[in-house]
Amino acid sequence: MGRLKIRPEIDESKLGLNPLIGDEDYKLRIPARKKSRNVINKFKEPDVKEIYIEATPFTKVFDVTGGKDNMMNLPIRSKELLLYVMYYIDVGCEYIWINRQEYMKNNGIKSVNTFKKAIEDLSIRRYVCPHIKIKDLLWINPYYFFKGDRLGKYPNNIEVLKKPLK
Repeated sequence: MGRLKIRPEIDESKLGLNPLIGDEDYKLRIPARKKSRNVINKFKEPDVKEIYIEATPFTKVFDVTGGKDNMMNLPIRSKELLLYVMYYIDVGCEYIWINRQEYMKNNGIKSVNTFKKAIEDLSIRRYVCPHIKIKDLLWINPYYFFKGDRLGKYPNNIEVLKKPLK
């Protein structure tokens, strides 16, 4: 396996520009919407603050205890299924129904047992949980990932931290 490599010191001021952002053929443009929010300013007075909200739907993957290890140890077919779920789940939804035949065809899976094993692997690690009555419907675990606003979806589950996260 060889010797472990030590991460070199990286001076960000000497890295230059990210070639994937400023390329002439590919110019990064982030669609956003303006949103007004009522806030209390430093003088304890109400104030309206305008912020930008990204308009492109996105799925957040949360860096939680055990999350990376669970993900890295998944078999490749399970990782593919998890990535599929992350892309295709609807915004604000905590479940997804997967068209099994279409999924298997698009991913070159010939055996239904391969599909079932991927779901089993994700279930064991608590990324998803199959619905007990509806075939091919999976509950997702918003502890690991969510598409949309978890705070808005689960307002009774908010825990205000006394110390900021590191």
